[in-house]
Amino acid sequence: MIARRGRELREAIVREGPDTVSAVILEPVLSSGGFIMPPIGWLRKVRAVCDEMDVLMIADEVITGFGRTGRWFAVEHDDVVPDLMSVAKGITSGYIPLSASIATRRLAGVFPDDTKEENVHPNTYAAHPVACAAALANLQIMEKDNLVENAAAMGTRLLDGLRTAVGNSPLVGEVRGRGLLVCADLVESDGSGRPLDKDTVAKLDRKAWDRGAIVYARATSCAWRRRSASPAKKSTPSSTSPPPRSATWSARPRADSPQPLRR
Repeated sequence: MIARRGRELREAIVREGPDTVSAVILEPVLSSGGFIMPPIGWLRKVRAVCDEMDVLMIADEVITGFGRTGRWFAVEHDDVVPDLMSVAKGITSGYIPLSASIATRRLAGVFPDDTKEENVHPNTYAAHPVACAAALANLQIMEKDNLVENAAAMGTRLLDGLRTAVGNSPLVGEVRGRGLLVCADLVESDGSGRPLDKDTVAKLDRKAWDRGAIVYARATSCAWRRRSASPAKKSTPSSTSPPPRSATWSARPRADSPQPLRR
């Protein structure tokens, strides 16, 4: 599958014309579409195609970054370095809004520190000192308390616990995950594998809220999250504690192929 999808990506770039394609933008794990976990090796294939076509690779790590998948960034599972990464959310563990773009030295070097010309888009809240201070404090805690490693360990426990608890249910098509980014597909119980209809999803949404769970739902999927989903909230297993309840449940979506971005 990796080889086939890689050929399709290359063909799409060639069809558009490599000179007209600036970048391939993708999430290392497709999140809001249903937590689609690409096989290990897929990102390496994308990196190779981008290098061959002289196209930038941009990773959207807004959801997957800062420990969510058991690594600092999800691209590390493939040992890939993108040209650009967009990050947010976990950089402050959500205590205060902050986002950032991380570039390789090759790209960052195009914008020298001593330039006399404006080379970035101005933003009213850029480099806000309070947000940046929160991010630095958050990252220090994550490093000091080994929270990324903890997310990997707890993610294995969560995945195993979910598979044991609901993996054989006729309502569950698949349990999958990477680190603490874990989900179970909810499907029709008739064995067809069809996703639940929106009315059933809405009922599950309401039942979850009635039982004290914070739920994110839409027409074809619903996501169940712990009240604090940040890896900066450390939890450790014990022989008497129940399996962690952090999980995302979603109907089975269609995973579309990545599309090149025109220059």
